[in-house]
Amino acid sequence: MSDTSPELTVRVHSPEGYLNVRSEPTTASEIITTVPHDAVVTPLEPEEVVRGKVGQHGQWLHVRLDDGREAYVAAWYLRLFETGPDQPPEDERIPVTSDLTPTERQVALTWNRLGGLLERLAHQLSTDPGVAVAVLRVESGGRPFDPDGRMIIRFENHVFYRRWGQHHPDTFARHFTFNRSPGHLWKDHKWRPSPDEAWRGFHGDQDGEWVVLDFASRLDDTAARLSISMGGPQIMGFNHAALGYDSVQEMFHAFAMSERNQVIGFFDFVRSRGQGAVQALQHLDFNRFARYYNGSGQAEHYGSLMRQAYQAYQRVRDVSFRTPMVVSRAATAAAPAGEPGDDLQRILGIGPRTAARLEAQGINGFEQLAALDVEHLRGLLGSGARYARWLASWPAQARLADWRDWDALDRFQAQVKS
Repeated sequence: MSDTSPELTVRVHSPEGYLNVRSEPTTASEIITTVPHDAVVTPLEPEEVVRGKVGQHGQWLHVRLDDGREAYVAAWYLRLFETGPDQPPEDERIPVTSDLTPTERQVALTWNRLGGLLERLAHQLSTDPGVAVAVLRVESGGRPFDPDGRMIIRFENHVFYRRWGQHHPDTFARHFTFNRSPGHLWKDHKWRPSPDEAWRGFHGDQDGEWVVLDFASRLDDTAARLSISMGGPQIMGFNHAALGYDSVQEMFHAFAMSERNQVIGFFDFVRSRGQGAVQALQHLDFNRFARYYNGSGQAEHYGSLMRQAYQAYQRVRDVSFRTPMVVSRAATAAAPAGEPGDDLQRILGIGPRTAARLEAQGINGFEQLAALDVEHLRGLLGSGARYARWLASWPAQARLADWRDWDALDRFQAQVKS
């Protein structure tokens, strides 16, 4: 009988699609059978031992098979999945006040949204969860999705050239261009929908990124998705197998479905880079980690940004948990006027009557409003929808409000009104 907690699930995570099950804890021993990727195995060791072994290279776990036989599997091909909230406990959340710097604000928002999940996953690698917060901040500003709900992406022309363009050079040259100098391939990315139009840039504009992806997908869907970085951790599609996905489309769908999948993907990707990457995070060696994560071209640049983001996280955590209750009350008192909780009237176009009507329909929080599409909203409001200003922007506004990113919400509302 296992001594592990029933809430602790151990799954196979094998890019090859299966894992050998052996008679002894060594690769020289007999292979009894194999188990497929994502299969659940039953550990026969205490929970603290299982936690210390899973994901660690060179470790073996004693398990029981479905037919009752006992055997051993390589622990570095296993992952822990635990139940629990994504958010940290209420008393471990960081007060987001008006005196925080933009970076401090963003890492606080990320922690408050994901701290519980990050704690559990970071524990498996013996790393500080703050390093994951820092990477998410640097890679995507801590944003897994645009306000409109689309996953954050970046289309890389030079990768699309390797994956498709070199085999179709004339067509590629009509629509895509990039700097061909060694060490600068990521620069000067432009595209055009037809040869008689001017070249246009698109990085830094999510609408532009998605237009280019859509265009490239019509040329070759797989190559196009292999050529984008996805979500909060900005992992390239061509790494899908390292994360355990059978196809890039499967990875794309999973990342587009939830931020949780993106975060789990980040930790799986770190493992796939080897012990060097894990150790770099454990020792807070951000320059070294950036070489594994971003490549050698801009390792010092990205390493410096990660270090700054991690230091910002440490600052706001130190202040929050030195005297948590006092700080929490002070932060509430110091919060800017007009910064309520889930007050639907914070959404541009929603007044008292509309808020009351939505609440009567069970929509009383930002997360619920963000999950609605425009047609559903119109149905809820009935004839009142014709008088609702900026209704099409409400889900996008609600998503920013649910993240408590009030500065971004103010900027978005200014765009809506302009």
